[in-house]
Amino acid sequence: MILSTGQATNVVVVSNSSDNPFAIDIAYAMGQYDDIADIISMKQFMNSEFCPRFISDEADFDNIGRKLIGKTVIIVSTGSHVKSRQELAMTNFIIARAAKENGAARVILVEPDLFYSAQDRGPGKNLGETSFERDVKDIKKFDGQPFTAKLYAQMLKLSGVDTIMTIHNHSESVQKIFTEVFEGDFHNLIPYEIYAHYLLNSE
Repeated sequence: MILSTGQATNVVVVSNSSDNPFAIDIAYAMGQYDDIADIISMKQFMNSEFCPRFISDEADFDNIGRKLIGKTVIIVSTGSHVKSRQELAMTNFIIARAAKENGAARVILVEPDLFYSAQDRGPGKNLGETSFERDVKDIKKFDGQPFTAKLYAQMLKLSGVDTIMTIHNHSESVQKIFTEVFEGDFHNLIPYEIYAHYLLNSE
């Protein structure tokens, strides 16, 4: 299920980085003019543990844990020169859980370059579905490795993510496992018309 324009007022856009320009652009395009940093605090304890907080009125004791009731939270996740994909992935899990435990009705992860998509098979015929028959050489390539794409999908679901949106994911195995884990609420967008329009009209 994709959001319609009429739902935009009930949407909160955040990111796993408070100064993510892509997330800021998405928020602005959806009519959210507050800075992401003013919506979610990316707090980190002295021991380096991450503890996000959706910012609320400190004087409001009547709606504790209810700030996001009925809202859709969109987590925008892109690569970073500062944080590893492992850090960003863990941040996604914790933000999603924070959203759900504070009342969010729905959590959407927008991750154009879906993490761990290269680790789309494991060391067994039942660990990843492909368009070709997996022979022993293909299975051997993954000997000793985990099927990390499946683990990532399962952990996102467990954390509270309901919907995944990505762009041009080429792995049939990843598409199948995410579609299965998210019961069809996985959207692999192929925006070739936008690319073509840009190329035809740019100087």
